[in-house]
Amino acid sequence: MPTLMYSFKDLSSLIKKKISREQFEESLKFAKAELERFSGDEILVKFNDTNQPHLWTVEGLAIFLQGILGVEEGIPVVKTSGKYCEVRVEKSVRGIRQYISAFKVENIVVTEEFLAQLIQSQEKICDVYGRKREKIAVGIYPSRKISFPVTFKAVQPKSVRFTPLGMFEDLNLQEILDNHPKGLEYGKIISGFKKYPLLVDSSRNVLSFPPIINSSDLGAVEPGVDELFFEVTGTDHQLVNVVSSIFAHSFSMRGGVIIPGKIFFEGKKVIAPKIAPVSFKLPEDVIERTLGRSFSEKEKKDAFRKMRLDYSAGKVLLPSYRADVIHPVDLVEDLAISAGYDNIKPLPMTTYTVGGMTPLMPLINSLRFLSVGAGFQETFSQLLTGEEIMSDRMGCPDFGSVKVKNYSSANYSMLRTWIIPQLLEILSKNKHNVYPQKLFEEGVVVVRNDDDVKEYERIAFASSHTNVDFTELKQVFDFIFRGIGVVPVYEECEHKSFIQGRVASISVNGTKIAFIGEIHPQVLSSFGLELSVVAAELNITLLSEAMNK
Repeated sequence: MPTLMYSFKDLSSLIKKKISREQFEESLKFAKAELERFSGDEILVKFNDTNQPHLWTVEGLAIFLQGILGVEEGIPVVKTSGKYCEVRVEKSVRGIRQYISAFKVENIVVTEEFLAQLIQSQEKICDVYGRKREKIAVGIYPSRKISFPVTFKAVQPKSVRFTPLGMFEDLNLQEILDNHPKGLEYGKIISGFKKYPLLVDSSRNVLSFPPIINSSDLGAVEPGVDELFFEVTGTDHQLVNVVSSIFAHSFSMRGGVIIPGKIFFEGKKVIAPKIAPVSFKLPEDVIERTLGRSFSEKEKKDAFRKMRLDYSAGKVLLPSYRADVIHPVDLVEDLAISAGYDNIKPLPMTTYTVGGMTPLMPLINSLRFLSVGAGFQETFSQLLTGEEIMSDRMGCPDFGSVKVKNYSSANYSMLRTWIIPQLLEILSKNKHNVYPQKLFEEGVVVVRNDDDVKEYERIAFASSHTNVDFTELKQVFDFIFRGIGVVPVYEECEHKSFIQGRVASISVNGTKIAFIGEIHPQVLSSFGLELSVVAAELNITLLSEAMNK
């Protein structure tokens, strides 16, 4: 969770109210935040949510606390001018990093304190909310040095040279990726493209090489600057607009006047930043179903305005930086926070149950205990995984998976059908650690057969070192089976993830409950593993049924 450092004096001046430490600490609860440290003028605040980045700027936090403390309520106002600055976007950035929002700020006084807060906000938002600059990256410049219009384009890696911040010599874009600390850290974001994004002014001076580094000539903001140019580029249109709105509100809170940007792209014109409030419908029945009580129109309006929103006739107005609201229940949460959870009467308990172990837990605990005794270390993986790990890299067909319809990442697009692939993935990420490496994991797998979907409890093992072989793991299994009082039967079988002739199925009382063997070299190669691996997987659900025959 993001943790940020502020000046309490600066925060108080922005709130426009002198507050005590106790008042401040109590008010933070409304922002789902807590005070980590209060030392002199320095305060450290930890935010327990990552979906409200507007609170990570000291100005954004001040805007929010103004509402909680009754200084100012409702939608915050951003001061804008009738003037514009132009930004032209060339087609060459399409598919690379095509989204941009930009504007100028006048009547701003950049002090050392403000600059430190600005840099902190920029870095935290880009790293956490922007996924380490992959989704969005921010650039801030002294605008008096810039000749407008500004052009956003993509160029050949070696076609442009400039001096990046932190260096004293001109480098081309490829050299920056290869030699500059920021290029080494963030270069992977764009290194796969044939062209790299670049911001230049009308005099062909480079502003920055987004998302990597600003130029030393036009991209260095120092105390005393009274005009700024702000831009945010990215691959996610919504995030670009949200971050642009966040900083527009921050600059306005400091007394700055926003000079909107006219952004031209493929014959279209867009005005930035987008600061118009967004309307969201809130049905009354959602409130009652969720909180167990109704609110009068006045109660709703007062509660929402306190949270720096607004309300009228079943509709909530949201500031443009509130992209976290995607369902009416999100607004109900704001209503409950503002009204105070203590003021919502709890409903009486209507059911009573006695806790206890599931029937499989004693067997599961015995297997885990014996596995640790055999020298294996327990791991925990997610139930959601990807087809690449489950079948493609394992060299075997899909065993019958339940897939996620609208997944956000291919790595989390299905429920796991077995555990061994995840153990191999863990081994592949620990090649730098000492050997032998012996892992086991117990957990649920989900297997689909047409429309029939079943969950099984399984336990899987993987051992890797120089002299590992089938016999080693078989001895471990014999030890475990003796510990639970069953007699296994081993029978040679075929499994495409294992070496032929070195893989066996295991049966108990006539029921096949496990397989064990040496992983195939092609599978090892697909995971980047250099040492041999023996692995096994046991179906605890079937084992329990076989033991009870």
